[in-house]
Amino acid sequence: MSQTNKWIEFLTPIMKKGGFVVSESSFKGETESIIYRSLDQNSDLEIRIGYLNENLLIYLTVYDPRIPGYNKYVEGDYFNQYDFLDSKSYGKPGLEFKQENQEAITDLLTYGLEGKEIQFVENGEIVKSKVNLIDEEFYVPIHFKKRSFWQKIFGNGVESKVGIEKREIDLNNIFGGFKDVV
Repeated sequence: MSQTNKWIEFLTPIMKKGGFVVSESSFKGETESIIYRSLDQNSDLEIRIGYLNENLLIYLTVYDPRIPGYNKYVEGDYFNQYDFLDSKSYGKPGLEFKQENQEAITDLLTYGLEGKEIQFVENGEIVKSKVNLIDEEFYVPIHFKKRSFWQKIFGNGVESKVGIEKREIDLNNIFGGFKDVV
């Protein structure tokens, strides 16, 4: 495991070896946000990483326009102090630069995304997605098309409408990880 003392020094070489370069960097409040984009010209894949002033990792998310349901699902997710420790508490926001946390982030970057996104497409536009990250039975619905209160109660579900195309995307095919890098 790396002997560096800062998350940014730990993650930047991994991103570089994985074929990602910094495309944007900004500060908002106490958070430094860095967006890494793939060097592959045919890819819109981004890895977005946020660091707090106290050298804490606040988020690491994969973003790709082909999976808008997943993007919406993870929007606003952030790490807590005890996320990767056997604790019954969340702790403060952000991951400290500790061995256990480094290993967990390394695993995430090595193995990539897990789960599926099922998209329901009408006239070329995604109107709903179901995102599954935990198990085959649990999906989180994400709606992209506004429906009135009455349509939600009395209307047919998007899945049963005539003319709806169903697409299933394995999230690991979007980001399979950095197998030979980490």
